[in-house]
Amino acid sequence: MIDFRNFIKRVYKYNAICLVLVLPSFLLAQNKPTVTGSSTLDNLVKNKNWKPVPNLSDEFSGSTLNDKWNPNPIANGFYWPGRFPGLFEVENVRVTNGELWLEAEKFESPKAVNGKNWTHGGAIVRSVDFVQPTMYIEARMRTTETLMSGTFWMQNSRNDCENVPKTELDVTESIGRKTNTYRQPELSWYREVAEAFNRGINSTARRRETNCATFANRGKRAKGNIDPSEDFHIYGFYWETPTRLHFYFDGEYVYSITDPPIELAHGMAIIVAIETYDFNWPSGNLVTDGFKLPNGQDRSLKDRSTRYDWIRTWEIDGTLSNTDLTYNNKIVPHPTVTTGFINLPEVSGGWQLFDIQGKFLKHTTNNNIDLSKWENGLYFLKTKSKTWKVILNK
Repeated sequence: MIDFRNFIKRVYKYNAICLVLVLPSFLLAQNKPTVTGSSTLDNLVKNKNWKPVPNLSDEFSGSTLNDKWNPNPIANGFYWPGRFPGLFEVENVRVTNGELWLEAEKFESPKAVNGKNWTHGGAIVRSVDFVQPTMYIEARMRTTETLMSGTFWMQNSRNDCENVPKTELDVTESIGRKTNTYRQPELSWYREVAEAFNRGINSTARRRETNCATFANRGKRAKGNIDPSEDFHIYGFYWETPTRLHFYFDGEYVYSITDPPIELAHGMAIIVAIETYDFNWPSGNLVTDGFKLPNGQDRSLKDRSTRYDWIRTWEIDGTLSNTDLTYNNKIVPHPTVTTGFINLPEVSGGWQLFDIQGKFLKHTTNNNIDLSKWENGLYFLKTKSKTWKVILNK
């Protein structure tokens, strides 16, 4: 049987003009996030005008990974070779059949890296550009059928303590199967988390531990009747503000995190990874761990891989609405598209300006700010409790 969706993806690359003539519009393009529910938080997304962010989106229609993604574990300010015993390797990243595949691998013999003998192989891919507050990100993915993970998350690489703390937002994390084996000594939460990650959507906002901050997280879970390794599902996240974080599953709102341990006010890279967990430790039995079938045959590469049909990122199209730009019943800041000056109301603590990469540029307590010394582009103005998007166009 022909996989019509993947057939369309491959043909579209070579014959887009013909497709425009013969295919219905729903197969050609999508101009907004995949949100179909009817709740207040569904309508919050549906009632906005959106446009795609090409450098943070991919249909994986080709045969190689686009250079908007980086499959190197140690690059662009990030340093993470994998969670032992799962070593991230570039060769476990593939684009095939209209999908991105991250392979789970059991090494024939351990690999000695950084003084450790790694027994399993995984992979990680990060976006080069950063997602920013007010954007919506989503991925259609299917988790591996092994003990390893299916993930869709974000993290920043910077950590200067004063202006850009280390933060992380996990849209979802999952495992393909439980091993009922735990890294020793076993911690009290291992079994509960293993059970949760084997089902549904699992989201977490994190303050990462650094030399100037302690670790803290806040998480939520839903759809415990769903096995993420049985089929593709769509996992979505609307970054409304630094403290209003909304999550969606298969097009419907499921929950929000409104009390994160730290404000998520800075840009973060999209990350997808297949990794091992301490709470789902390899059992040593290749059938239990999912690398072999009960009949002793090897599980296929396709089923060992966590697969991503697409990743899409959306930004609000045009000037934000008055509803988005209220502070103590005043419209702020204005204008939101400027050649230089932006008017600012008086707020406690003043205003901070950041560029699209999350770099701190300026703090002011004045009633205006001049952006003209910087390059044209998207910037963020932040108070203690809210962030606004502004555009410099000289």
